[in-house]
Parts: sequence; C-alpha cells; structure tokens
Amino acid sequence: MNKKKILISDYDGTLCEVNSQINKETLDLFHSLADMGIVRAIATGRSLFSARKVLDQSFPIDYLIFSSGAGLMDWREQKIIYNNYLEPSDTESIASILLKEKKDFMIHDIIPNNHYFDYFQLTDGNSDFEHRIKIYQQYAKQVKGDYQYKEASQLLAVLPPDTDFFFLEQKLLDTYSVIHATSPLDHQSRWIEIFPKNISKAKTAQYLCELLEIDSQNAMAIGNDFNDLDMLEWAGSAFLVENAHEDIKNKFFNVASCKNNGIIEATKLWLDNYGS
Repeated sequence: MNKKKILISDYDGTLCEVNSQINKETLDLFHSLADMGIVRAIATGRSLFSARKVLDQSFPIDYLIFSSGAGLMDWREQKIIYNNYLEPSDTESIASILLKEKKDFMIHDIIPNNHYFDYFQLTDGNSDFEHRIKIYQQYAKQVKGDYQYKEASQLLAVLPPDTDFFFLEQKLLDTYSVIHATSPLDHQSRWIEIFPKNISKAKTAQYLCELLEIDSQNAMAIGNDFNDLDMLEWAGSAFLVENAHEDIKNKFFNVASCKNNGIIEATKLWLDNYGS
C-alpha cells in the first residue's frame, strides 16, 4: 500500500498572521518534513504574484496551489503545471449578474498575470474594495463605458459583512465554482470568487495527489477560513487553527493559533496517529 504522504497548508492566518513573516520554528518544520520524505504544499487564495511577495524561491515547499486552486506550480522548478480560465462568454455571463445586482467586482487577467484586473465600482463606501484597488493600483483599471469581455482567471465581488448570496442565480452556482472567503484586508467583508467549474483548493490538491500517486487518506490539510473547507473535507486528516472563523471552528479538530504554531501541533498529531 502506498504510504507516501503530503501536508497541505493554507498560508495567511494559518502559517502566519496576514503580512507577517513565518517564524523559524515553522520553517524548521517544513525542512524536517522533507527529511521524512513528506511532500509539502501551500494552498492559498493569493495570486502567484502576491504569493511571491511572501515566499521566495528557497522557501521549503514542493508545490504551490495558488488563486484558490486556479493554478498549481512546481515550486522548486518554478514551473506552472496546471491552470484554468473562463472564456469571454463566461466572463460576460457572470458580470451581467453582478452588474444587475450592483455589486462591486473585479475581472482578473489569466494566469500568470492575474494580479492585473479591470474593476466595476457600482457603490459608494465599499472601503475594502477601495483598499484592494489602492494596494494594486498600478495593475488595476476602472471600467467606464463599453467593455470588451475577455478570458479571465476569475471574477471577484467584494461585499459588506453578512451579505446574503441571494443574487447568485442557481444557474451560476451550477455552472461555475463559487468560493466564499473572509477578506484578508479588513477581516470582515465577504469576498466571492467565481472560477471555472471544478476549481477549488480541494480539486487541485486531488489533481496534485494523482500526479504524485498519493492517496488523499495520506494527506493532511490545515486552514482557517471558508475557502479551506472543501480541502479540509477532502483530506484524510484535517485541522483548523484556533484563530479560524468562528462559524467554522466546530467543523474540524482545532489546534493552536497560527501565532502559536498551530501547524506544528497539527503535524505532530498527524504523524503520531499515522506514523512518520
């Protein structure tokens, strides 16, 4: 029986607090996993561009799942081995719903340039939306007037906290992958990411495991937010850090917060249970 193992961790809020450095203890853990022959991966909502801001090429992982599963990179080779995108007709179909409902949203270019985006701002006072535009202002272009729809890696709608998703038509939910995440900027607003069908952290993790001939039962996953849930449900062993969103903390085994090295606690529990 194949006993090859893989550890897959979310990044922001799981390995470290947003925009913080990963500490030495966690880095040592990732190095030790390699010594044990365990494959190491990070699965993040960040684009490749954004991930490279916090992970240099020497970072001790083997694979990076980025953009919530829309892309997969062999980290040591710095080679993209999987990516997906929406056709122009899909982009227009999704945008028409968001425009009709007057939701602020962004249309991101295809991978690897998906840090570039066009944006439709339809409301006033959406501070989280405006904050993201400010961060990426050199890559952002506001849409005014007619728009030529194009291939896109995803659409991202930024909504106020506790907004219902009633405007997402069932046809859209059936046709595309709709991923909900808490904003990494204000930690309150809702980000609704819309991708091609079957895009998620779990789907790309499964694709990676099939490439490597690893059974999902030999996978450990750890996260902290809504967009990690399908990955946690997929993995043979799953953990949430203590600082996870309150609405999901009862769904999986809780370990220490990211600040207190929850990843180390989780890995020890996993290896003690399944053997190193």
